[in-house]
Amino acid sequence: MIQKRGLVIGAAIGQCVHLAGLDHFLRLCEEEGWEALMLGAAVPVEFLLSRVAQLRPGLVAVSYRLTKEDASPLFKALQEGASRLGEPQPRWVFGGTPPVASVARTFDLFEHAFDGKEKAQEIAAFLRGNTHLGLSEEYPSTLVQRIESACPRPLLRHHYGEPDLAVTIAWAARIAEAGVLDVLSIGPDQNAQEHFFRPGDMDPSQDGAGGVPLRKPQDLRAIYEATRCGNFPLVAATAERETWSNGRK
Repeated sequence: MIQKRGLVIGAAIGQCVHLAGLDHFLRLCEEEGWEALMLGAAVPVEFLLSRVAQLRPGLVAVSYRLTKEDASPLFKALQEGASRLGEPQPRWVFGGTPPVASVARTFDLFEHAFDGKEKAQEIAAFLRGNTHLGLSEEYPSTLVQRIESACPRPLLRHHYGEPDLAVTIAWAARIAEAGVLDVLSIGPDQNAQEHFFRPGDMDPSQDGAGGVPLRKPQDLRAIYEATRCGNFPLVAATAERETWSNGRK
């Protein structure tokens, strides 16, 4: 069951009319149990502050995607106005382009400045109270915990294996760093599927046929260690349940 977390207000301030990123963030908030209120585009700072004072949200999401030189005066006015609101203060976060996010980080008002490089899993973890983005403890190491952590989003799994072990290891690291999969399912070649525990029965001419040539437990360990970055995906080695012989199953 999704925990109810309170109200989040979102606004693109100043003359900024770009709402796609902010809308996406608010939808993630709703998936995590927040009630989201979008104030819209080109919202004056004073109007945003008045709505915060009236509604007392738990979180305020500010967006600005224009030039960083124009952002600084807006952030200064926002920070000064927020200091006059009294307690309890909401959590303030910013979302925008990397140059503007770098300016936002110089203001104490913002608990975090998102610059578009964050993965959805990291944002979800932040919304649950984990403010240290990108750390391994944000990503559960068992399937059940992973499902519960991702809820209501589904887990993404993909079958992968190159006919070269070194290439598979390198790309497994890139896949993990990109954060695109929750479960990386390693596909062994046919020799490994049939004869992993009987290496003497392997046909060398079939090495790499249909997947990665796994030959010893250390090969699997190397692939796993390569994925200990990014979103730390679960790793599984799979094999066909059926083998073919003489044209029959």
